[in-house]
Amino acid sequence: MSPAQLDRILCVDDDPTLLHSLSLSLRRHFEVRTAASGQAGLETLRSGESFAVVISDMQMPSMSGPTFLAAVREICPDTVRIVLTGRGDQEAAIEAVNQGQIFRFLSKPCPTESLISALEVCVRQHHLITAERVLLEDTLRGSIRVLTNILSVSQPAAFGRSSRILGHVRQIAAQLGRRVDWQLECAVMLSQLGCVTLPPDTAERLYFGEKLDASERAMAAQIPDETERLLRDIPRLEGVLEILAGVRRSFEPVTGEPKGANGAALPLGSRILKLATDYEALESRGETGSKSLATLASRPGAYDPELLTAMGQVIGTCGCGARIQDLDVCDLRAGMILVDDMRGRDGRLLLARGRELTREVLTRLQNLSTTAPAGKVRVSAHDE
Repeated sequence: MSPAQLDRILCVDDDPTLLHSLSLSLRRHFEVRTAASGQAGLETLRSGESFAVVISDMQMPSMSGPTFLAAVREICPDTVRIVLTGRGDQEAAIEAVNQGQIFRFLSKPCPTESLISALEVCVRQHHLITAERVLLEDTLRGSIRVLTNILSVSQPAAFGRSSRILGHVRQIAAQLGRRVDWQLECAVMLSQLGCVTLPPDTAERLYFGEKLDASERAMAAQIPDETERLLRDIPRLEGVLEILAGVRRSFEPVTGEPKGANGAALPLGSRILKLATDYEALESRGETGSKSLATLASRPGAYDPELLTAMGQVIGTCGCGARIQDLDVCDLRAGMILVDDMRGRDGRLLLARGRELTREVLTRLQNLSTTAPAGKVRVSAHDE
């Protein structure tokens, strides 16, 4: 096996002699990295390198093995964790199990053959975990994309709003140096799912920020409950539901106004989604980006200050690199973003602004050639 194909192992111990010995013993079988403390190990993990297995000593100064391994579990949940224990480490070993969900315990000194055999089992476990996660994420994300594409036909206003919110979420995350994971992406795209229960006229008035009567406000207030009801029976969406529940906890149930609770108590995904949703709602009422941000900032304690700063940076760079074009329907391409609402010749809303054009959407427009707009369609696209 060439070095490029070797699985990567991180060994963490405060004994430099032991680290050197581990490197010599394992380097023919694995790509080995070492760290002389728990803090150094965490910095290595946060640098972006992926590891199949982490081996940690149980007793280390500054940061104990259990504390380190619990942090590893948070940062890299797919990485399999092993501890090296001494005879007097039983209590610490129990703590490590409770905090870090350890896969294997090995006693010091550990024969090289036993260590290599244990690591090979751990690597196979890592491959299984990774393969299952990728399959789960791709399957769920693909299924939800199909679902939202279909539902956008019946409620284009609501799902156009989801697309715009997702754009804001991605921009905020990019400013923070983070990637939007599949759970947050799915939470955004499904956040308006309950809108399928609204009459079309009510959905459009809600979309444009128009005044609703008492019965319509009551229906709109039920959207989060309807969304949860529709999603709760789908397996493996616990993380998505947690994000949506966090957004719900930050609002009064009827008025939709922020409670003023400290946003830091919510999961990060919930905080980002809450800010992006409120910002989009203000934009839909015709507010400028800067005025919308000022309105949000005037609500004490309602939003994470770091996220508000990131949103301000997004507004300052909004539109950079994007080219606006007016095209005929036949010239539209997948990946373009609608700048304006697209309405049919009868005035009916076909696609909401902010909607990314997919192959399915383009096929639908071709099939609606008799009702689709006869004029130009304004879209944005990034130059290749």
